[in-house]
Amino acid sequence: MDDKPAWNPAGFVAATLSRCRSDTDTAFRAAMRRADNPRTAAFAWPHLAKWCDIGREYERLPFALVAAAIARELPEHDGDKDIGQLFRSCCSSQDDMEREQRRFRRLIGCDNAVELCQVLRPVLSYLQGKAPGRICYAKVLSDILYFGEKVKLRWAANFFGKTAESDDGENGHVSD
Repeated sequence: MDDKPAWNPAGFVAATLSRCRSDTDTAFRAAMRRADNPRTAAFAWPHLAKWCDIGREYERLPFALVAAAIARELPEHDGDKDIGQLFRSCCSSQDDMEREQRRFRRLIGCDNAVELCQVLRPVLSYLQGKAPGRICYAKVLSDILYFGEKVKLRWAANFFGKTAESDDGENGHVSD
């Protein structure tokens, strides 16, 4: 019988939010804040083990990254935006759009979930500051776990969608 934990991003996020917000579970929150730091990640492993196979980096790192982000931000509830939508919401001018494109392209240029976790760690902190309470951690976790072409394309559509509509040309046709 396979005793591998089943991935449940929404359940993990709900449980992590609840425990981090609890005044009586400060040790859990402290362990989760350290979860995405390679030097201190082992403090979180007992808590992550019921949600993923901590022996597999491509499973452990996404759960650790999201847990640490939740523990640091401590939002009231899970947000409503994925990575592409968050980057788009940070753009109020053309200069903002160009700056965010560089950050965003670095994310979609990642080859796998492990690389994405390394790149996403500071980006999540940045997005928490720009759009507090808006990150849908369950969606972010799911996207990391199933990271590939489909996730990249969805993020890109959410980020570039409105820009592409306005760049169609005068009659909505692309010229040669």
